[in-house]
Amino acid sequence: MSATTLLCAALPAIALFSVWAIRTTTTTTTKMTTGTNPPSTTPLTRITMFKIPSPENQKKLVEAYELLEREAEKDGKPYILSTRAAVVGEGDEPRAKGYTVVATQEFRNLDDMKFYDGECGAHGGVKRKSKGLGVQEMPLVVYY
Repeated sequence: MSATTLLCAALPAIALFSVWAIRTTTTTTTKMTTGTNPPSTTPLTRITMFKIPSPENQKKLVEAYELLEREAEKDGKPYILSTRAAVVGEGDEPRAKGYTVVATQEFRNLDDMKFYDGECGAHGGVKRKSKGLGVQEMPLVVYY
């Protein structure tokens, strides 16, 4: 596979991330070593992308993340450093590859993100809510 082919394949994801990055109001830099997972003490960012065709349902998912931001607790205290969710792009942006909602969370460490995935009741509420919103496929989830 040529370098041009690889670059063309990566462009949609780069474009989608660029749209997200432009919409955020803060910048975080994390020093990472290539090829390794972040240590459990390194703050990390999780990005989740959804394909939801209905603009009304897209807004409902964004609202569910706003509720998550207020309700997510671990040991009776807030543990997510920040949460953002937004509808992506304008109309039918072809480079978005059908992704319509992007959510980001920042966690103090990997252990907090694992808690979020497996035990957080507020995140469970977002998962339940998303099932009724016509999500077309499993969300794309990455973290760094």
